[in-house]
Amino acid sequence: MIRSLVIQNVAIIERLEFDLGPGLTVLTGETGAGKSIIIGSLNLLLGARSSSDLIRTGADEAVVEAEIDGPVLDGLSELLETAGIELDGPLLIRRHLSSNGRSKAVVNGRAVPLSLLRQLGSRMAAIYGQHEHQTLLDESRHLGLLDEYGGLGPKLKLTAREFAQVRQLRSQLDELTRRATEAGAREDYLRFLVTELEAANLSVDEEQQLDVQRKVLANAVRLIQAADQAQAELVGDQGGAQDALARAAKALDEAARLDPRAEQLAGQLHDALLQVEEAARAVGDYGSGLSQDPDQLELVEARLEALSALKRKHRTDVPGLIELLGRSRDELESVVNLDSRLTKMRHELEQAHGRLRQAADELSAARRQAAAKLGKLVEAELAQLSMPKSRFVVQVEQRPGGAGGPGDLGDVSVDASGADQVAFNISPNPGEEPRPLARIASGGELSRIMLGLKRILQRAEPVDTMIFDEVDSGIGGQTAAVVGAKLAQVAVDHQVIVITHLPQIASYGQTHFAVRKRVHQGRTTTLLSRLDPSQRIEEIARLIGGEPIHDSSRAAAQELLSARGGR
Repeated sequence: MIRSLVIQNVAIIERLEFDLGPGLTVLTGETGAGKSIIIGSLNLLLGARSSSDLIRTGADEAVVEAEIDGPVLDGLSELLETAGIELDGPLLIRRHLSSNGRSKAVVNGRAVPLSLLRQLGSRMAAIYGQHEHQTLLDESRHLGLLDEYGGLGPKLKLTAREFAQVRQLRSQLDELTRRATEAGAREDYLRFLVTELEAANLSVDEEQQLDVQRKVLANAVRLIQAADQAQAELVGDQGGAQDALARAAKALDEAARLDPRAEQLAGQLHDALLQVEEAARAVGDYGSGLSQDPDQLELVEARLEALSALKRKHRTDVPGLIELLGRSRDELESVVNLDSRLTKMRHELEQAHGRLRQAADELSAARRQAAAKLGKLVEAELAQLSMPKSRFVVQVEQRPGGAGGPGDLGDVSVDASGADQVAFNISPNPGEEPRPLARIASGGELSRIMLGLKRILQRAEPVDTMIFDEVDSGIGGQTAAVVGAKLAQVAVDHQVIVITHLPQIASYGQTHFAVRKRVHQGRTTTLLSRLDPSQRIEEIARLIGGEPIHDSSRAAAQELLSARGGR
């Protein structure tokens, strides 16, 4: 629980420091004295958003600090350990607000992110604001309240996950269907293109080879003449290079018999003779391989023209044509497989719809079961809050299908929240049919319903400290006394802090603080004082009759306190 609270430079509060204990603590005071600022400061410690506007005029920084101890720390130990925060004794939480707009949270001397503060806060305390009962009029909030009571988070997450899968498959199927619609004409074109390019029997270097072949065929006469002339120069009838080299080699062979130095030269001539003989044979082969073939030349030129036509048509070169053929084959295969892919995806979507329906139906069943229990529990709470004949019905109905969308299953429509519409209906008086809260519940009834509902929800996810900020709106008299008794009952197992304007509720407090506003040297400051028994009488008398306080009000205050066992 919260053992102590320090508030410094927040709004009109210059500095407040006070200790809190178990049981029911009440805060009273005139409107504008700073009671709600105290609650707002507590909210900052629970991770609420901050604003530099909260800083007291003239100050550079606002600080809120609380010391937490008791059994609540057991539930925080794992979270603190994960965050690397040692827990040896009380937990000290501090929030700094700077005039430059920055905020800093510190837990046991270690700076922590605001997200961790929110996690800690959600397990330590719950604040119920003075206008929170108005949320009961918003039917869009009823579904979340029912799920919170029933502990249906896991089933809700499963439904949301299945819905996300259905939505994704539906989107993919729509895209595939669109492509399939456009694929008819595209398939014909792709088949023609693949047939055309396959028939061309393309190869990367064919064009270069054909160009060389065309030049040879076009100049065959000149090439044959060149070969013949070269052959004649090497081995002609009138003597050629081969005969000349043979004679030279023979002469040096004879010289080598007389002078060994000529032997190397003779060897070089013999080598040259061999090379000439090989060259002569090669030239002969080259010449014999040449022929004048107009038909072959025509075929080569026709092939080159066919390749040029394809290049012009598709605006690319031969390697680009080969790449185009590969892409077209792949696309054609993809288009051909569209029907089978559509069939497969429709089957997958059908199965996903089945899983979504099952998850949504199980969630709906759990909601109906929780709704019946919640209705009975709220009725029991209302009976203790002077509404004994009230009927409270949590209505759960599935949304009808037919509107389209990924979660439309025909007879029912499902989204990430499931298939249900939830509404809280009430019949305050016997013989009347339950109707929506917004249509028939008064402000006082809403306050009591909210209190009862929060009591029930608190059992599902208990926190150690419960803070009520003027939840007594719209009630008075005996109903206020009943609400006070209920709060005192809650305070048996919780630390309860209540801001109230009603003497009936204030009289139930085990600890009573008065919040006052003082103007000194032109500055407004909030003061807080813990009341002793005589001061409590004065304060409750003020709540009863206003100021100036009369003896009759004091007597009524004394009677109220006596009725509470002398508190």
